[in-house]
Amino acid sequence: MVGKKAVPAEGIGDAAGFLFFQTRDGFHFKSIDNIFGGDPVKKFIFNNTEGLPIGYNGKILNYNIESDTELHQNLTMGTYHNKSIFFDFYNMNYKEKVYSIEEQQSGLKVAGQKGDKFNFVAEEFTKTPSRFMTHILDTGVDPKGTGDKQLDNQKNNPIDPNFRAEDTMVQSIMRYNQLFSVKTQITIAGDFSIKAGDLIECDFPELAGAQLSNRNDQSGGIYMVAHVCHRNTPDGCFSSLGLVRDSYGRRA
Repeated sequence: MVGKKAVPAEGIGDAAGFLFFQTRDGFHFKSIDNIFGGDPVKKFIFNNTEGLPIGYNGKILNYNIESDTELHQNLTMGTYHNKSIFFDFYNMNYKEKVYSIEEQQSGLKVAGQKGDKFNFVAEEFTKTPSRFMTHILDTGVDPKGTGDKQLDNQKNNPIDPNFRAEDTMVQSIMRYNQLFSVKTQITIAGDFSIKAGDLIECDFPELAGAQLSNRNDQSGGIYMVAHVCHRNTPDGCFSSLGLVRDSYGRRA
């Protein structure tokens, strides 16, 4: 998969992870960090009243939190902490590298709060690897370039792999898993301007017994639109948005 191997021009090892998707505007290949580095295109609120507060583009008619940090699945995937062994059969050795999401957080652009402490799960789940992975480096296999240039690359860099897997591969896997940690489905009045890959800002109420209390600053904030479905009926037009995010809270 090309997306998992792609890296930005700068910050290799800190922000791997790209998305390849299609909208009505065509095909897009964007880094997750580039998407979350942008601004939301619209702002919506669920307030269970008929009025629309100032500063919002529309109301959320209905919402459903599909998943909210599935701990067992994330531990199985090594989302928070994992260890990889990279085998180099050309040089007959191997490298070990440990990835921790606490260390990774400092170099990422996230949807919610960003701080020194990772606050998705209890600290105990991020201190030791929950998944061990093995990879084979492509040292000596099909060097970069063509013709004489390929031979020169092999001669000048015989022990270097073509792809720096230890710097990007596992980090991108962690990034994908983190991106889809929180999934929310909302329904709004028909809006054909919103496309997959857009950022929107949502405000949800804080539940207190049977009452809708103040704004929930943990579930509210910026989300990325993962998919869009429009429905036209004789009774009205609605848009269903599948939203994902990689962290709780709001940006400072």
